[in-house]
Amino acid sequence: MTDTAKATEYIVAETNPARVVEVTADIGNARSVVLVREAESATPTAVTMPSIRSLHGAFSYELFAARGLAAGSWSKLRSGEHVLERDGTERYVGALAAEFAPAASSGRGSDARYSDGTTLDFILAGIAAALPGATKIAAKLTTMLPISLYHLAPGVVAALRGTHRFIYNGRAITLTIGAVEVKREGEAAFAAIDGDTSGNVVLVDVGGRTANVALFKDGTYRTGATLELGVQAALDNLDKALIGRGLRPLSLTERDELEAALIAGRDYSIVHAGASVRVDDIARGQLDTTAHALAQELQAKVKLDQARRVVFVGGGAHAPLFGATIRAAIPRCELGGLRELANAYGAMSGAQPKKGKGRK
Repeated sequence: MTDTAKATEYIVAETNPARVVEVTADIGNARSVVLVREAESATPTAVTMPSIRSLHGAFSYELFAARGLAAGSWSKLRSGEHVLERDGTERYVGALAAEFAPAASSGRGSDARYSDGTTLDFILAGIAAALPGATKIAAKLTTMLPISLYHLAPGVVAALRGTHRFIYNGRAITLTIGAVEVKREGEAAFAAIDGDTSGNVVLVDVGGRTANVALFKDGTYRTGATLELGVQAALDNLDKALIGRGLRPLSLTERDELEAALIAGRDYSIVHAGASVRVDDIARGQLDTTAHALAQELQAKVKLDQARRVVFVGGGAHAPLFGATIRAAIPRCELGGLRELANAYGAMSGAQPKKGKGRK
């Protein structure tokens, strides 16, 4: 290489430096949260999305054509829509997958989802969405696993660490993930709890598929367990109830919309056989039943009376979902304020959410 070429290479490198970021990612079975911060003192950007991606290759030109747009009309995508191309395959990620992909899944219930590219796609989409215009990114990453799957951590680190070249909504990006740390779900959220956390504290992270129960002594994680009693278990029972009434199960999009409606206190209906059918009242009954089952299992397996505090976090801790029923069954419990953001913020030292962030 000539001296002139070396000088040119140096100038290019200096004028297009990598944006260095810290990332925490809580990729749940129902929803994903990716938190991105460029400087330790900065307020992080939170990107949330349904944990759904297209199962097979997508073709963005079909999406644009369906909307009456020319191929490559990336600037016309709606807020929160993610199209990711990696290794030559395009995929819809998040709400767009549920709406437009012929076949979509969260990988729910599959242990492989954490290292087979599913989790990586949600992380890539979240980072790219949080950094508009960035084409070169260097990241330090912290992510989470259910307590019962923490033994998978080495494989998750291997799957996520390294240099990833991909295209996000038409923008070519090179992302280098250096250090990767894996925390237990619930363990990460502990740092986001307000108030005195000395003595024995029980933290219950209620997610989509599972509830992770973590026990702490004077701020140190001691032990924990994963219970298969998340919000999606209640929605599975809702589907069975609907089928039993001659109706149909909810789509992935409808499940997400129903949760949002319940949290907001709105009615929710689906269309079946050309008629509008209200389902939120049936859903509330199934949520109540599942929340009671969770409370009973906790009381049977954990000595709650020996804990100074019992704190519930996670998306399921919203009062209209599991929260109100849990609080009635276990009167001394607390509902943590960050809900589904607790793990991501707890894993990022000193991070404070912007007012109004997260589902209400």
